[in-house]
Parts: sequence; structure tokens; C-alpha cells
Amino acid sequence: MKLEVAKSGGRLMPSWGRRLLFYGRTYICTCCNARLRAWRPQGLSRRLARCPICGSLERHRLMHHWLERDLLPMVDSPRILHVAPERPIQALLMSAGAYLSLDLERDDVDLRADIADVPLPDGSIDVLVASHVLEHVCDDTAALREIHRLLSPDGVAVLLVPWSPKRTSTYEDPTVTDPQSREQLFGQWDHVRLYGADLPDRLKAAGLEIERIDHGDLVSCAEATLYGFQIGADVGAGGGETLWLARRACS
Repeated sequence: MKLEVAKSGGRLMPSWGRRLLFYGRTYICTCCNARLRAWRPQGLSRRLARCPICGSLERHRLMHHWLERDLLPMVDSPRILHVAPERPIQALLMSAGAYLSLDLERDDVDLRADIADVPLPDGSIDVLVASHVLEHVCDDTAALREIHRLLSPDGVAVLLVPWSPKRTSTYEDPTVTDPQSREQLFGQWDHVRLYGADLPDRLKAAGLEIERIDHGDLVSCAEATLYGFQIGADVGAGGGETLWLARRACS
């Protein structure tokens, strides 16, 4: 991920310089603990999205806040698999247990593999994190079944995807391969679907028990603004993020 940062004299400004430049008391980044006067924009529609210090987006700050406060303190030395690892939450996960990163295309990971075919034993993962991954995967059914296989009996997968609860069912069309058409239909050039209100059913069909957590379940509206969480009801249209916690269903 290429971070957008302030420049000085045509060169990238060091972290301490950015902290001085953007210092304020309006916002707090949950990923790097920076006190900020403003966020940086992400695209044309999200003016208050990116942390100017660590590059985190709204979903990173939400996930970091929940992982650090609610999940990781409750598990002892977990075996962690971080799919398509994101730098703003990577350090937290690496410090929490036995950490492995996975990606199909990147070289800077521990395992270069498909999320639908991971070279790890059954039940070998206690915490699996996949943020904005499944919308890129052609066969998400196979990926979800693989997540089910990997989870230990008490394991949990933390999943985030763009989704629109206003849409009755997930929209996908494998014949759409043109990047511009994908961006128009699915919200981004490399997305292959837009999840709808049937998302919980798709997760359950893979043998997973699910729990939904919205930012409103974690913090007040004032805190959501302070931490720069994305607020809204329709994620597909740029609204609030949702954490989906998935565990192996009891047989």
C-alpha cells in the first residue's frame, strides 16, 4: 500500500515532522496513537479518511481498536494468520502471538498462497484476520470453507468486506472482467462482487457461526468521530464498517 504523506522540499517528511505538522486535539488515531488536527482524504468522496502519520484508514482504526481492547487480551499466545496484511494493524498482531502473513501476489509475506488453498494443517489458527479480502476472491465459497478448516475449535476469524444491507442479495457477475466496468458495478476495479444483506447466510453456509459488530456497538458517536471511524448505514455507498466474527459452528 502506498502511503500518502506530507512532503518537505520534494522529499518525504519523516514521521516526527508529520506528527508536528498534523498535531492537534481534534482526532486520535487508534493505530499509531497520534493526536491530530485533521485526517487526509482518500479518493474524492472520503475527505476525512487517512491518518497522515501511519496511513491507516477508517477500517484499520476500527479493527485495531477492537482487537487491542476486546479480542487479543482474551487469548493466550494465539496462532495468528493475517491475510493480505495491512501495515497499520500488522505490528499489533505480530506482538500478540505466533504470527503468519499470507498473500497470493506479494513477496513480503510468510506464505504466498491463495486464501482458498492455504498450506497449513486443519485447526491450526486461533485468530484469522482478513480485511477487505473476500470481495477480491473469485470463489469466496471455497475461501470461506478454507477459513472454517483452518480455525481451531475456539478460533475466530475477523472479517471485513464492503457490503450494502440495502441490497437484498450479493451482486456478482464473473463475465465482468473490464476494470472500469468492475469499478462501476462493484465499487473498485479489482472487486468481483458487492455483498448484500445475504452476507450472513453466505458465511453460515460455510459452516460458520457469526457475530456482527458495528462501530456503534463499541463506541459512542462522539468517540467514532474522535477516532475517525466510518459512520453510516450503507457500506457499499461509503457508510460505516462492520466486523464479522466467524467461528466454527458446533456440530
